[in-house]
Amino acid sequence: MRSLEFNLIGEANVIGTQFCCECNLCSLYSCPEDLDPKDVCSQNKRRLAADRRRWENPPFNPKRPELHMANRKAPMPRLLTKLGLRQFRNVGPLNDTLLAADRVGVKLKQHVGAPCEPLVAVGQRVTKGQPIARPPMQSGKPALGAPVHASIDGAITAIEGSVVWIENGV
Repeated sequence: MRSLEFNLIGEANVIGTQFCCECNLCSLYSCPEDLDPKDVCSQNKRRLAADRRRWENPPFNPKRPELHMANRKAPMPRLLTKLGLRQFRNVGPLNDTLLAADRVGVKLKQHVGAPCEPLVAVGQRVTKGQPIARPPMQSGKPALGAPVHASIDGAITAIEGSVVWIENGV
């Protein structure tokens, strides 16, 4: 962001912006000035690509991601401020107890791509983690999508529209 002050508008200026993953964490969360660094990086990446400029001889270090993990953590107080949650009392810690469910509805579309087709039938028993639906075949190949799995042990009690219902103890 500081480099913008010293360059002409519209000029590709910082070659390191090629490493921006455009997660938007900097713009929506980290920037104390409420600026938009992600937008600046993405525009600069396009300018660099148009100029056919790229990072030359990037240093290779297989442990590079681990070296930077500590620096990628955003402080919780800043998140609470950005989300407007400071006014509420934080009594934590959160209770991570898993709530037992006797009946669940599993949607056939939980991802980008085509809705899944059921692999199960009403009355069939399933186990937790078992695939219950998969993306359809298109022109002999699986369509874009991801398989859907049972979240509990039980029996398929209904397949209604885009939901597979599983009940435990049936």
